[in-house]
Amino acid sequence: MEYWFRYGVTEIPIEVSEEISCEKISLYRGFEVDYKILSEIAGEVGRKSGEVTILYDHEHQTQLELLRSLLYEIQSQTSLEGRVKIIFSSWRTSPRIVEEILKSSLKGFSCKIEYVEDCKKTSYTGLKIPVDVLESDTRILVTSILPHGLYRYPSIVNSLIYSKLIEKEEDVDVHSILEDKLQILGLCIVGEKTYLDSLTNLDKSSIIEAEKIYTVNLEPVDILIADAWGWPWDSTLESTLHILRLVYKGVREDGMIGLIAECKEGIGRREFTEKLFKIYEENIQDSYIEIVREVLRNRRVGMVTTLPRTLLENTLHIKSFDTPQEFLKYSLRIYSKNARIRIVNGPILIE
Repeated sequence: MEYWFRYGVTEIPIEVSEEISCEKISLYRGFEVDYKILSEIAGEVGRKSGEVTILYDHEHQTQLELLRSLLYEIQSQTSLEGRVKIIFSSWRTSPRIVEEILKSSLKGFSCKIEYVEDCKKTSYTGLKIPVDVLESDTRILVTSILPHGLYRYPSIVNSLIYSKLIEKEEDVDVHSILEDKLQILGLCIVGEKTYLDSLTNLDKSSIIEAEKIYTVNLEPVDILIADAWGWPWDSTLESTLHILRLVYKGVREDGMIGLIAECKEGIGRREFTEKLFKIYEENIQDSYIEIVREVLRNRRVGMVTTLPRTLLENTLHIKSFDTPQEFLKYSLRIYSKNARIRIVNGPILIE
């Protein structure tokens, strides 16, 4: 039986003999655009003559499709010329990559695109926010919710803080400021559905829905092989390691996890890279490195990646492979052909 994994911008296969017990779980989902919701937002924009600021915290390709559909709908009802500015960020992967994706995908729209770290900010009732948000007539947040190894299901407001689209300067009620004072509209994708609501209601309903979709209870197997969702999520080592915490409970103690992640852009941020190379020094603290340590306490980990083998083995004690087939061959030598194997594609949280 042949199975495929997302690997950068392409896919790579693995062949598993029919004599071996193997199951596959895939939670990749498409979604249908809810044009009724988008038309409602476009109508709101059309009734006003001022500027529109869209806060965009990139997490998934479907979220980008939602943003494009929103711009199409607004453009069909009113002029975008000089009115729309997109302030983007992404704490899950490289902002540079997200910027390239946005500029390529939104070429046909007359809107400005700016990275949150580059935009001018100001203090506002205990928060530090982009000036454009204050000066706009309409403010829209476009986001989505997927499981993450560090935070499980991060709330919408926490994601705004992680991405620095807003920063807390005082101990204030963030929901109240964003909803009551700034009147930000929340547009969120969860699974196949699109939600439009206040940020407070979105935080409650969307997280509950995400848990229903992506959290699964499974019996542990001997070998689990999971992709890191492909480009851009598997662009660096740093952006992929959280996957280990999402799936490790699906593997028995002393079992083995194979992580399929191209890591075309290398290790990650400079701060993470410096910590990785000082991993044996005392008091090195990093959330992603701690995930690896946690999993390796009673499980083995291998990676199919372009990163140098010596890098992974000498720092994180992760064995490196060139192909999924090579990883499988190695694993079966340890656990025999009687091993139970699980293939995992896409976002999932195994309990």
